[in-house]
Amino acid sequence: MHPYYSRELEPRHLVILQLTVVLAFAALGLAAYLIRERDATLTAAEGQAHGAARLMEEYFRRTVEAADLALATTEVLPPADRVAGAAAAIGRLPEALAVIIADADGSGLAVGNGRPPRPAAVGGEPYFTDLRQMPASGPHIGLLRHTRFGDQPAFMIGRALADSRGRFAGATVVVVSAASFVRMFHGLRLGPGAALDVFDARGAVVLHLPAPDAAIGRNLAGGAEFGAAAGRTAGVFHGTSSIDGVERVGAVQAADDLGLAVAAGLAMPDLLAPWRSRARMAVTIFAVLALAAIGMARLAYRGMSREQAIMRRLEDEVRLRTREAQLNAEEARRAEATKSRFLATASHDLRQPLQAMEMFAEVLGGRLSSPAQMQVFTPLRTALHSANQLLTTLLDASALEAGKIVPVIRTFPLTDVFARLAPQIAPLAEQKALSFTIVDSSAGLTTDPTLLERMLRNLLVNAVRYTPRGGVLLGCRRADGHVVIQVVDTGAGIPADKLTAVFEDFNRLDTSCEGRGLGLGVVRKMAELLELDLSVASAPGRGTVFGVRVPLATPDNRDLCLAAAEA
Repeated sequence: MHPYYSRELEPRHLVILQLTVVLAFAALGLAAYLIRERDATLTAAEGQAHGAARLMEEYFRRTVEAADLALATTEVLPPADRVAGAAAAIGRLPEALAVIIADADGSGLAVGNGRPPRPAAVGGEPYFTDLRQMPASGPHIGLLRHTRFGDQPAFMIGRALADSRGRFAGATVVVVSAASFVRMFHGLRLGPGAALDVFDARGAVVLHLPAPDAAIGRNLAGGAEFGAAAGRTAGVFHGTSSIDGVERVGAVQAADDLGLAVAAGLAMPDLLAPWRSRARMAVTIFAVLALAAIGMARLAYRGMSREQAIMRRLEDEVRLRTREAQLNAEEARRAEATKSRFLATASHDLRQPLQAMEMFAEVLGGRLSSPAQMQVFTPLRTALHSANQLLTTLLDASALEAGKIVPVIRTFPLTDVFARLAPQIAPLAEQKALSFTIVDSSAGLTTDPTLLERMLRNLLVNAVRYTPRGGVLLGCRRADGHVVIQVVDTGAGIPADKLTAVFEDFNRLDTSCEGRGLGLGVVRKMAELLELDLSVASAPGRGTVFGVRVPLATPDNRDLCLAAAEA
């Protein structure tokens, strides 16, 4: 597999990874939101339960205080008036079922609400036993129990009586119905599973709402409610009730002066039902969105897999084609290099016969005298000269391509180059009736003089070839530590869109003239070899200017080369 498509970097796998991370964070966020909502629900329930516990504690306290006031009023009456006083107290206490007036042995009368007094024996009742052991001050609250008054659960509020010497002389007790507290509880609207308990310091249940019967004889010691009330004025709890087995969260409000505590609890199923409904909705929506995202990711994964498979095939094809092209190019380069090396190596062997033929032709020309013979000889000499020039250009181009030419950089006077070029170009210009002018210069240059001379000769030959009338000028000008050698002609000029193409091999603008379009190509290659800048400017119909930018020699080297030139 291509390294770009390694398993760790494949975009399709990154899509799955990113989707997994997004879904994981979304799931964590949803879980955090649901937990926060649940905690907020429980916190609100604790506040509601605390308010309900305070209200019930206040209501219970008022009931106890009202009952204790009625008992205290009855207690101060003469024994003969106590029954009438108890009957009056019953009328003022709607929660009271009866008032019991008992002597020290527990024998006495029970005065019911709207009923005539009847005998009562309470000596064996737990609350009477507790009253016998208590001082004759303050109310005592007895535990929840069934009574004979309407056969309904009730609890007792009693006061101990003392004789003149402070000994226990009996008790007065108010029997308080739980029904009014049940009505009070339902008015709080705490929910169908809520409960409210009143219990003493030992955990014994005094009152259980909304079902008082269920708590008769029960004890909350060790339960969550009892633990929340231990040593505190107020507290919260979360646990399962030992009375009905319902899990609740709630609050406890203590009434220390009465020795009681009130616990209000809200059922967890009732509290969490709306939260569970919202949680199910949120989880459902999340699941639908997650499934949709997974489905889209699967489609994207398959699509990207197909695209990557196609890309891999295309890359394999491209690599194969590229390799083939590289092999073909390498083979072509080797063939080109072989050809160039052959031409560069064979240059001497090829030039020697042609040069010999030109020499023999000149000797032959000196021995011919008749016009008919000269008519045959003149084209022969011209053809040999053209062939020699073409071969020289071809061999120069091949030698440059093969890297066989190594420049020899040195400092020399420019006038020497101009002096060698003058006798080579002047005859060519004279044959076409063109003027040829050289503006000499004393500048010293630093480059390869032989290659520079060949470049300028090609430019001058090209200028003479493509100039039908007028003349050709060779000169130079100084510019920023360089000398720009210029060849100026008055030929037809070069169109602006062809200025860069003239330096390409085998590119000829005028096919009617001699040459094969290699001269300027050789000039370009020599300039690249010598790292010289070439320039060309032309005005069609007026002429062309070719320039070669050559570094000036340093002052010391320039003085040396000038001295050598003068010598």
